[in-house]
Amino acid sequence: MRTKQSIQNNLNYIFTFPSFKKRLEHHYEKFFFQPTEKFYELCENNPNEAIQELIKHCELALPISIEITHEYLQIPEEYRQAIGFDLGLPGQMYSITKYQFRVFLNNSYGKYIKAAALAHEIAHVYIRNNEINYVTQRNCKGKFSEQMTDLTTVALGLGKLMLEAYDFIHESLFWDNNLKIGYLTPKHICYAQSLMINKLESLNVSSRQSNRL
Repeated sequence: MRTKQSIQNNLNYIFTFPSFKKRLEHHYEKFFFQPTEKFYELCENNPNEAIQELIKHCELALPISIEITHEYLQIPEEYRQAIGFDLGLPGQMYSITKYQFRVFLNNSYGKYIKAAALAHEIAHVYIRNNEINYVTQRNCKGKFSEQMTDLTTVALGLGKLMLEAYDFIHESLFWDNNLKIGYLTPKHICYAQSLMINKLESLNVSSRQSNRL
């Protein structure tokens, strides 16, 4: 996913799935999650409560259960090789059942990094819980699958969490070259977010026009 056109095409593809179309058409006024300082403090001190806010925002079906752990999960070697997994990742999701998940959150990072990690992992949960299968011209495994998860994060209205984490990193005096917030570049995340903003603005204009009729 190296070009703006591929970002746009894949983002449009995501919205061909019924669950995403429904969120876009019926919840566009509250589509974007607006993180507050209180939310970031929850990510730092009580991530289990923070994840509940994201579950509510994404309207994940009950009885969804997500447990946060700070202990490294056992990742199959073939998966490590496929995505280039390393222990520097701030988060990792493990599926127990369709409704039960465990999310590793690296406690060595601060609240903005943790918030972005939770956003990415809740996108994984959303994909599994809604049984979404991204079929593309490429084999949707490894890094490409993770890139689609990054786009799903934006498509769920959680892009701001990713962007604010990147802003924090770039402004920090303690830059870590091994730190990976996601699998798309900050430039691509920013572009995807701008596409979503334009899409929502178009829906808002259409809604106002229809209300006048």
